[in-house]
Amino acid sequence: METYIHKENVPMNRSRLGTQPFDKAIASFLYYKSAEGLLDHTIYSYQYILDQCLDHWGVVDITTLTSQVISEYLSWLRNDYVPKRYGGKTHPLSPSGWEVIP
Repeated sequence: METYIHKENVPMNRSRLGTQPFDKAIASFLYYKSAEGLLDHTIYSYQYILDQCLDHWGVVDITTLTSQVISEYLSWLRNDYVPKRYGGKTHPLSPSGWEVIP
């Protein structure tokens, strides 16, 4: 594979800075992590978190996911996100409920 002299936004190999829908990028990422030998529970956790991002952003091209877009999403999670729980409760979990049982 030929390489180029590194300049900003110039790929270091022949692969283009390709575009890919976010949902397909998630599938590729999870497949790669599975091939690395991560535990199924870890893969499931990654999928759950990334599916929440997908629900929020929709199917967008991954090149549109800048650090600013991700920061705005994290801010939304902190300030406006309403959790969905089986019991129907929507208030955030209290740190006092995270007691360690010896």
